[in-house]
Amino acid sequence: MTSIMSKIGKVLTKIEGFFNVLAGIAICGMMLSISVNTVLRYVFKSPITGVEEMVSCYLSIILVYLSISYCYRRGGHVRVVILEQKMPPVLQRIIKGLFTLIACAFFCLIAFTNITSMQRAYANHSVPGGNVDVPIWPGYLVLVIGAFLMAFRLLLASILFFAGERVKDVTPDGE
Repeated sequence: MTSIMSKIGKVLTKIEGFFNVLAGIAICGMMLSISVNTVLRYVFKSPITGVEEMVSCYLSIILVYLSISYCYRRGGHVRVVILEQKMPPVLQRIIKGLFTLIACAFFCLIAFTNITSMQRAYANHSVPGGNVDVPIWPGYLVLVIGAFLMAFRLLLASILFFAGERVKDVTPDGE
């Protein structure tokens, strides 16, 4: 089982790495566009139309959802381990597996709920209502992709927690 999980984990790691690069580009785009927009607004009294919509509808969603699984794999999410440290290792594995499975279900719920929202936004040609009419459905698509990627990473990790194994490319580095 470990070799199969390792192979799946390596593929998932490559996908996460690609999406994390996109998230990095998104944060650079956010910083650049907001900075330029601020300078143009206060110095030349002529801001760039649509910066707020691009940041809120696309770039911030890309930043969060395309990097969330990468962050989890690297052990970057906040964890409270005060009680965990006092438990026997078997109980720690069971609890980690259980909570990871619950988190997996939560991210699946996020993804499935937003598939419906994305379909509705696409069918209705929904726009955010700002200065520029940009469609909002691509933001939902990014959210769905990121949520499913996180759910898959959590599912693989929970299987390994229950099995008492650790595979570098599947469970968080901090585990």
